[in-house]
Amino acid sequence: MTKIEFQNFPHDFNSASNFIIDIFSEITKRDARFSNFISDNTFLVSNCYTQKNLLKKAINRIQAEFRQSAMTQWLQLQQGFEVPTEGYSKRLWMTFENRRPVSGSFQRTLSFDLDDFSGSNLYLPLWALYIDFLENGANWVRHQIRQEDLFGSRVLPDHFQEKKFLCAFINNPEPTRIRALLELSKIGTVDIFGRYSGNYVKDKIEVSKNYRFSMCFENDLYPGYVTEKPLEAWLGETIPLYWGDDSGGYLNPNCLINLKTFSNLNEFINYVALINSSSELYARTYVEPFLRKKFDKEELISFFSQWIGE
Repeated sequence: MTKIEFQNFPHDFNSASNFIIDIFSEITKRDARFSNFISDNTFLVSNCYTQKNLLKKAINRIQAEFRQSAMTQWLQLQQGFEVPTEGYSKRLWMTFENRRPVSGSFQRTLSFDLDDFSGSNLYLPLWALYIDFLENGANWVRHQIRQEDLFGSRVLPDHFQEKKFLCAFINNPEPTRIRALLELSKIGTVDIFGRYSGNYVKDKIEVSKNYRFSMCFENDLYPGYVTEKPLEAWLGETIPLYWGDDSGGYLNPNCLINLKTFSNLNEFINYVALINSSSELYARTYVEPFLRKKFDKEELISFFSQWIGE
């Protein structure tokens, strides 16, 4: 395990305890021959958060005006792709953002793209990494809940009518979500948390439990780009107000209200107002399970096994 190097991950990523290390452990547990494959190779797992400091980025941007190679490098950095140094026999790139899989320098990619690119890419929705999808009770899991629990109905709280209208957690003031917030504020009071409002909260789920709805728009609309946002809104005992494209078909569309499924923003707002005004309609939506299809951990384990064994 000491031969796995993690590069360009978020600051809160634990390189000593994570799903990749657990997958390696599961693979060797099932077949001891993989211990030799692992010991014979050096592994690089790179994410999309390139770590170049601001000075180096500025220099690279200036150089990009004069050299095509520098421009290529600059564009790669903007897409979360940093060419790995020599010395790694196995290289995997993955993304927690809406970035396209890279080619050439990595043998495997994990991304939001549903295309497997001839077996080199595997679709990985981010919500799966926020639950115990490997079913091993690992301490790195953000929410200690299994997939089976996301197929069950929720119990509507007796006091749901006493809850406040809507909360939103916003760091990125993406125009679609800001426009929607302005319209939603005509229905009821909207409380905004996060860097955008300067009102940061540590536990979004606990805060959400005081509200009937939670806005959980993705940062972008792209087929398959589904993060932890709708999951945490659902776990926060709200009805998620979503904007995203679950082309993989994992989420139960009846448990949330997705702007994408409406012809325009006005229809979306009117429907939210209708649900908010009807206890019966609210209850019918609230009790719906979060998932309609299970993320296959065996497919992910097989993907890693093939990569390690090549």
